[in-house]
Amino acid sequence: MAIDNQYIYLAESIKYFQPEIVLVITYITGVLLDLIVKKNRNLVGYISIIGMIIAGVFLTFNVGVSQKIFSDTLAIDPFSTFFKFLTLITTILISLMSFSYKELYAPGRKTGEYYSMLVGMTFGMFILSSAINLITIYLSIEILSLSSYVLAGYTKENRRANEASLKYVIYGSLSSGIMIYGMSLMFGTTMTLDIHQINAFFVKGNFDYFPIIVSSVMILVGFGYKISAVPFHYWTPDVYEGAPITITSFLSVASK
Repeated sequence: MAIDNQYIYLAESIKYFQPEIVLVITYITGVLLDLIVKKNRNLVGYISIIGMIIAGVFLTFNVGVSQKIFSDTLAIDPFSTFFKFLTLITTILISLMSFSYKELYAPGRKTGEYYSMLVGMTFGMFILSSAINLITIYLSIEILSLSSYVLAGYTKENRRANEASLKYVIYGSLSSGIMIYGMSLMFGTTMTLDIHQINAFFVKGNFDYFPIIVSSVMILVGFGYKISAVPFHYWTPDVYEGAPITITSFLSVASK
């Protein structure tokens, strides 16, 4: 009986997770088509846009829904749905802009990986919008970051792009390490990774403030870097200057 309930819960979770599943399928399809099709350089871009539109259609089914899925690690609610729509619209616009970006279509450069990674970043932002678990939050940020590291230096013959990507990786790795250590301290103090249970722990009171303050500061350092908040914004000018214009636009809007 318990196994049957687990299957029902899993099926219910998958039903609300359909937009993310479509993005994963779109990503894999784009990577495979980039390996198979050599002549049409825009094909993966078109597939990516179609996949994101389909994801948007499935996302409309989640409008007005308030549900926790996958063992309460993700929340489907109006807040997350709104930001998913905003992310989709931004990514589609950036993809359309990329078709006319001449530097991206330099001779000998594949563009399929570019559009596939945009979809990968979108998937990361979808998960982040719904995440209510510290580990899920961290993993979604890393999914987003790994694609952005590559896209920042996608025009690799440009020395500024190489510099931008390298700085982005180094500073990003440092901030990620600080953030995950802060999350581990938070878990060690509260004995939970769920942000609602962490809030309930704070409400009860009677806890040692020092590890909570240290872990909170470390987590804020990680988030501060990702959104280029002062004083963690020193990487931003170099990356924005060296990255392709389309990626600069994307990083300055969607990831924030």
